[in-house]
Amino acid sequence: MMPVRRLRGAALVLVLWLIVLLTSVIGAFVLTARVEQLQGSSGVDLVRGGELARAGVEYGLYRLAGTADRPAWVPDGRPYQWQFAGVPVQIRLWAESGKVDLNHADAGLLGALLVAAGASQQRAQQVAAAIIDWRDGDELPQPAGAEAAHYQAAGLPYGPANAYFQSTGELARVLGMDAGLMEAVAPWVTVWSQRTQPEALYAADAVLRAMGQDPALVHAQRQAAGQAAGSAVLASSGDSFSIQSRAQLADGRSVRLDAALRTGASEVPGSTYTMLQWQQGMGRQ
Repeated sequence: MMPVRRLRGAALVLVLWLIVLLTSVIGAFVLTARVEQLQGSSGVDLVRGGELARAGVEYGLYRLAGTADRPAWVPDGRPYQWQFAGVPVQIRLWAESGKVDLNHADAGLLGALLVAAGASQQRAQQVAAAIIDWRDGDELPQPAGAEAAHYQAAGLPYGPANAYFQSTGELARVLGMDAGLMEAVAPWVTVWSQRTQPEALYAADAVLRAMGQDPALVHAQRQAAGQAAGSAVLASSGDSFSIQSRAQLADGRSVRLDAALRTGASEVPGSTYTMLQWQQGMGRQ
């Protein structure tokens, strides 16, 4: 028979192990609850911030139409400041008509834009021709262009779509386009305008230079147009715009919403626009 002292010692060790086990279980439970609380709080902030950012999109679209005492906002990418429910919201608007349309611009304009983005003349000519070959419906390469055989020779598992670009992101797949050139040119291109030439009044400086125009002169014209807009409506039915809305939350985080939309009749009852693209995220300002 085991002595009483030894039994008491074994019981004490067992109790200590149970205390350690219970402490670990409780600690894990508290940690899990804390993580879930933080996730829930972050989710609530994302939803709230998303609605505030969406309000910025709606307000930005509204401000494209000026009044006698409130000039229209100009959709050329300049930042506008607004407050909604006490939260600062920064809004930027771009008219897609001020960008180079990948599906309608000719090789000359595309090449000039690529030069403005940092490409050499030779490389710009090659990539511009490859863009034309990507969107046309045949397998006949442009001079310096690229059809399926060129992609195969480059070791790529795909060829040109031989159809219109469906998004600007598709441009990254064109032969000769790398990440650096894509990042540089992305803000200046669109698939929504359906124009062979951008609208200079809303174009970025790089686009203006690609068009052979003097940015300083266009800026002066732009300022005069903004002052004279008065009650004129700059956004007519069928126009396309990109709107970036950033809601700044009290804890230093921000919710950014990037939207592309087309004004006019929509399938959604009561809506005056059709949403083309929508991307939302949270970060720190």
